[in-house]
Amino acid sequence: MIERTDFDVIVAGAGPAGATAARECAQAGFATAIIERYRLPRSKLCGGGLSNHCLENLGIDLPIELVQAQINGAIIQGLDSEVKITLKKRAGVLVDRAEFDHFLAKSAEEKGANLITDAQIMAVERKDNHIEATCADGRIFTSKILIGADGVNGISHRLVRKKLPSSQTGNCLEVFPPAAPEAVKRVLKDHCVFDFAAARYGYGWIFPHRSSVAVGIGGFNEHFRKPHAIMDAFLRNHNFDADELKVKGFPIPAGGFKRPLSAERVLLCGDAAGLVDPFLGEGISYAVISGRMAAHKAIEAIRNSRFDAESLRTYDREVWKEIGCDLRWALRLTRVLHGMPRRTLAFFIRCRPVLERFTQIVSGQLKYRSFIGWLLPRLPWLLLRSLFRKDHTPRSPGVGTELKRG
Repeated sequence: MIERTDFDVIVAGAGPAGATAARECAQAGFATAIIERYRLPRSKLCGGGLSNHCLENLGIDLPIELVQAQINGAIIQGLDSEVKITLKKRAGVLVDRAEFDHFLAKSAEEKGANLITDAQIMAVERKDNHIEATCADGRIFTSKILIGADGVNGISHRLVRKKLPSSQTGNCLEVFPPAAPEAVKRVLKDHCVFDFAAARYGYGWIFPHRSSVAVGIGGFNEHFRKPHAIMDAFLRNHNFDADELKVKGFPIPAGGFKRPLSAERVLLCGDAAGLVDPFLGEGISYAVISGRMAAHKAIEAIRNSRFDAESLRTYDREVWKEIGCDLRWALRLTRVLHGMPRRTLAFFIRCRPVLERFTQIVSGQLKYRSFIGWLLPRLPWLLLRSLFRKDHTPRSPGVGTELKRG
């Protein structure tokens, strides 16, 4: 059978943003190709947290067998303290990214998208009336419009913007130590650990999975000079055997900076568009939402035969209004909490009313702007309260030790 090479839409990358965009375009009846560098399912470093807000915007039901764990609370840690927050209702779920991404890509394929794997795009060019994508094996695919969802270091952004400076990017390291399922359940009780003493302008995390835990750290590159040394210290502080674990890293962009997201015949979404929470490093929900928005804009462009930069620029404004503006507030919060003396962050992560409100951001119930609007007028009372009310307890022994007890 002769492989089709000409499409209405080419989506570069089969992550959550790309697969969501491709499913929407194919469902609308347009010839759509997802070109993915690796064979699926492929390994993907990520804690795998999906907020309720993300699940609501997924557009399809998540199969229960893909859920590694529920998110029912959080353990927020500082240098010598921690506060445990147990929620009244679930904030989200944890998934294995390899399984989740494969599920989304297959869902797009079921709607009619052509899933092309093992195909690394080496060059993208804007021609007079189409986009041309050339793969490493020599295959050339063409389309009316390109949706770039190939990550912060992908190739699609080259048609839209320059490479992001290091001050606007971060680095994450992660490993998945195996653990008995009953031990994970007993020790973490469906709670995620956030350790803000682990890294400046970042944090460490321990997320429960079915038979392992996701253990990682992340932070802004300009403040994250020796990530492997920081990760090694984080693992040892939580009593994991750092010498026996193979740590891997991955780059992420920081959201909140105003950047171009479109150009003639090109739309960027997800990490390629820089849509990642600069405080928490979460990007899946923004990937899903921006993937759908990019698809709707591409569909509109094809129907109206309008692929010029001016017509597509409305996508930039829509994404900024829906996502980017709130990420700007997240960036402001990041700079305040990490840029001021450590006692500022210590107050934030020791105050139960603040943390209970903040968990609503994690679940997707609350925007950063609304959180800051709630916090500012209450600061005098909260500071006074902190003098007389102790919400925190001493840090518990390392999670690694508890998991080894089985």
